[in-house]
Amino acid sequence: RSRVGGRSRVGGRSRVGGRRAASARVAEEEGRSAGAEERMARALERRRRAGTLRSVKQVAGVEALVDFSSNDYLGLARDGELAEAFLRSELGEPRKANGSTGSRLLTGSSAVHDDFEEWLAEFHGRESALLFPSGYAANAGVASCVADEGDAIVLDELSHSSTRFGARRGRQDKTAFFRHNDVDDLRRVLGDLRAAEGVSGSIFVCVESVYSMDGDAAPLGDLAAACRADGDASLIVDEAHG
Repeated sequence: RSRVGGRSRVGGRSRVGGRRAASARVAEEEGRSAGAEERMARALERRRRAGTLRSVKQVAGVEALVDFSSNDYLGLARDGELAEAFLRSELGEPRKANGSTGSRLLTGSSAVHDDFEEWLAEFHGRESALLFPSGYAANAGVASCVADEGDAIVLDELSHSSTRFGARRGRQDKTAFFRHNDVDDLRRVLGDLRAAEGVSGSIFVCVESVYSMDGDAAPLGDLAAACRADGDASLIVDEAHG
C-alpha cells in the first residue's frame, strides 16, 4: 500500500479510481436494464396492436354459463356437493401438514398419495399408477424418460407441446413425426426408422385419444395394430381430452 498525492493506493489502483469504475459498471448495468425494459415494453405494445396480448381475467356469473372453454369436462370443479364432501372429509381427518412440504422424492409423499395411486391402479387394471401435478407434467415426464439410447420416439404431428417438450429432452437416438391420424404414414415412419435409420431398440409412439384443438379422435385400434406389427413399438396415449 502506498500514498500518492495524499490518496491511498491498494494493488496499484486508487480508491477513487475503484469507486469510479464501480459507478461506471452500475450505470452500464442500469442502462442495460432500461434497454431491456424498453424492448419488452415495445414488444408488449406490438402485441397489443396486433390483438395478441393476453391477460388474466375473471368471468362474472360463470355459474350460469355452459362451459366450452376449460378442461372441467365433468363439471367437478364447480360441483357443490363434491366440495362439501371434500370439506367434511378434511375436517374428519385433519392432516399434519397443509401442503406437500417438498417433492415426493424427499418429504412430499403422503398416505393420501399412496392410497389414491393404489385406487387408480386398481380402477384401470394396472400394476401401479403415478400421480403428476398436471397433464403437462405427465406428458413431459413420460416423454423425457421412457426412451433410452438406441430407442426412438414417434409423435403425431399435432401432438401437444408438453409431449414435444419432453421428447426434446429424452435420451432417444431418433425423434420422428407422422401425419395426423394417418396410420399408413405411421407404418412408413416405423419402417424407415428400422431400415434407413437403423433403430434397433424400442420405439414409443405418442398420440392423443382426442385432439383438443380440432376435437378429432385418434384411430387407436389401428394405431395399436401398427405398433404390434413392428414387434417392439409401444403406443402411449394422452387421455387428457378423451
